Amino acid sequence: MQTPICGVCTQTKTLCTGCSERLRNGEITECDITVSRLLFKYKQDFALDEVKFTNSLEFPSVILVFTATPAGYLIGRKGKIVNALSKELGKRIRVIQKTSDIHRLAEEILLPVKPLSINTLYKKNGVLYKIIISRKEAMRLPMDLQAIQTTFNKLLNIQTTIEFS
Repeated sequence: MQTPICGVCTQTKTLCTGCSERLRNGEITECDITVSRLLFKYKQDFALDEVKFTNSLEFPSVILVFTATPAGYLIGRKGKIVNALSKELGKRIRVIQKTSDIHRLAEEILLPVKPLSINTLYKKNGVLYKIIISRKEAMRLPMDLQAIQTTFNKLLNIQTTIEFS
């Protein structure tokens, strides 16, 4: 199992100097540390050897957990791992496989809503992605609009807007 923090830090309550420096620099968050420690705790009960947990983003109602391996490895059979994480953290958990393909990533983050189109706009100051969603499906979005835009901006380091049609 791979986590954003080292193996020693997942087993103890304190962080080593390297991990604490990464926390100060903003490379990892408190949520990453908490999820990593919980996954290490669950490693005894569940098969988590192939899991590569990369990072997480915390919002008021949901925590997005990103993995480099298929999401099913972290969800577990019948969702047992995700349910255990959700009970410990007190929020809904969404597991998303991290990818560089903007279309696939958008579909996974917006699930159950399917985007109508994802447009790439080239501007003087850089690239802007415009994700268009059906107005009828706006009620089914898994998070509020600002949280979705923040997620895309942090993951891709590219400005993203969401519009309804």
